[in-house]
Amino acid sequence: MAATFDARLVDLIGDYAAKINDNHEIDLLNSAIAEVIDSVPPELLLKYAVAPIALNNSTPTWTDVEGNKVLLVTRKDAGSVDRTCELVGIPAFSQAQDDDSIYKATSHTPVSCLTTAGGTTVLDVKPITTDTETARIYYFTYPTTNQKERTDTQLNDAGIPTQLFHAIALRTATTMLQAYLSDAIQDDEDQEIVAMLQAQIGSLTSQYGVEMLRFTQGTFTQGEGNDSA
Repeated sequence: MAATFDARLVDLIGDYAAKINDNHEIDLLNSAIAEVIDSVPPELLLKYAVAPIALNNSTPTWTDVEGNKVLLVTRKDAGSVDRTCELVGIPAFSQAQDDDSIYKATSHTPVSCLTTAGGTTVLDVKPITTDTETARIYYFTYPTTNQKERTDTQLNDAGIPTQLFHAIALRTATTMLQAYLSDAIQDDEDQEIVAMLQAQIGSLTSQYGVEMLRFTQGTFTQGEGNDSA
């Protein structure tokens, strides 16, 4: 049976996994997921990405950006070839709509932009999409609910790559022990236990750093990182 994050945390820090308030543990786990996801190349995440958002003539923008990480935006040209939409800032996006600008977006050089109005963020694409020249937005949704007991398959289906499970568990275990240590110090916990916890935190932090180097320095294998696999 595949391990859950709850089981992975018990493997790493034993009984201390049960000494953190459940809601706090859920928050720490989701924070660790977000941190790891934001640190790895989008190519790895694309391999597990959920079904993309489609933009067309009736839905030319994506209004549900909040709480999501945009991984890739593509737009079909007149020949139905998917072109990568460069993500640009608001000034460059304005230039991309200027007929007199050399930076005007074309179906072969499309652009996308996160624009805001009244506190609402929208992803827009130019040239504007049509019924045939459609766009696709590949994304990851940051979790806000309990992920502790979800199976590997469920986590994959939510867009979390299997290769990141250990890193997420290490980061969560570290922050859980740090939270427990903070309470222990305030409660005048035995100094021997405090020293032991500090040493374990140092070890977990080191392991997490080594694990993340596989992704941040591009040392994961072609099979792990190639979204065409």
